[in-house]
Amino acid sequence: MSILYAVLCGAIQGACEFLPVSSSGHLALFHELFGSGFSDGEMGFDVLLHLGTLAAVVVAYRRDVISVVRAFISAAAKIFRGRFDWRVASPDEKTAILIIIASAPLAAAVLIKDKVETLSAYPKFIGAMLALNGAMLILGSFIGRRGKRCDSLGAPAALGIGLFQLLACLPGLSRSGSTITGGRVFGLDDGEAVRFSFLLSIPAIVGANVFSLPKMLTGGVGIGILPSALGFLTAAAVGFLAIKLLRRAAKKRNFSLFGIYCITLGIIMIIR
Repeated sequence: MSILYAVLCGAIQGACEFLPVSSSGHLALFHELFGSGFSDGEMGFDVLLHLGTLAAVVVAYRRDVISVVRAFISAAAKIFRGRFDWRVASPDEKTAILIIIASAPLAAAVLIKDKVETLSAYPKFIGAMLALNGAMLILGSFIGRRGKRCDSLGAPAALGIGLFQLLACLPGLSRSGSTITGGRVFGLDDGEAVRFSFLLSIPAIVGANVFSLPKMLTGGVGIGILPSALGFLTAAAVGFLAIKLLRRAAKKRNFSLFGIYCITLGIIMIIR
């Protein structure tokens, strides 16, 4: 793999992991148009790109991440001692527990992972999912926005957002787009929906990479140290910028522009 190709993959992964336009759909399209040359021995490169986006969200939301991790430890200790009470739990403790609840549906992704991955070879299917993703974003612009905070959600609402995230296992459906739309459906305002989506991405990315580790350890990264390092750094840097852009979009409430883009690209992929 050339350095240029590795950097472009990192840029696509970094931008599309957080912008609600589907990283899997764009990477699949990029590989089809320009040829990926990927093999099982290069699975490690995919892991590195995801770790780059993980680094981006941790840096962008470092204060929230630290607070939620501390709150998780505190809540776990209280639960272990039988002293946890949701009514008097801190906002960060509630958010930590809601993230766990919302992440639970991803356990089902393990059962369908192999079948879903085969769908990446069908551009028309990806196009249809991109169009659906766009329609979902536009629909989400007209619902929700009742101004709730993450910690004011109940367990059923958090589970519902988790089910939206599970949909994003399908190539062409955006994880961030699905969870932001889910947050809106269950009453979060745009800013809180984006925040909860990004915090929810941390266990999702970690979990996905855990299941990729066996192939990575077996085959190694396989494309060279320099392309790997540049791909990782590009994914992290572009991912950080994408987070900043999406947070600004949340303030202006113009997610429909992403929806129009996804529908247009999806139609092009279907009819080409």
